[in-house]
Order: sequence, then C-alpha cells, then structure tokens
Amino acid sequence: IPVRPGRDIARLIEVAAMDQKLKGLGQNSALEFNTKLLNLMEPRST
Repeated sequence: IPVRPGRDIARLIEVAAMDQKLKGLGQNSALEFNTKLLNLMEPRST
C-alpha cells in the first residue's frame, strides 16, 4: 500500500486486516465490488 503524507495509516491497516479476515472466511470483497460495479454499468433494457 503506498503511504503518502496525510494518509490515515491506522485506517489503512484496519481495512487491510478486515479484508484479510474476510478472505479467510471465503468472502472476496474486491470481486464482489467489481461485480456490483459492472452490473451498474451495464446498459439496461426496458
């Protein structure tokens, strides 16, 4: 994770730890986010 001045390092670590915990439980949050985003971007047929 790139760290720059002014970034909340504690929050970055907390989010990374939660992501690892969820991956261990079989939940891939990045994949779920990407899938939801792609579904929102699809043209809707009426």
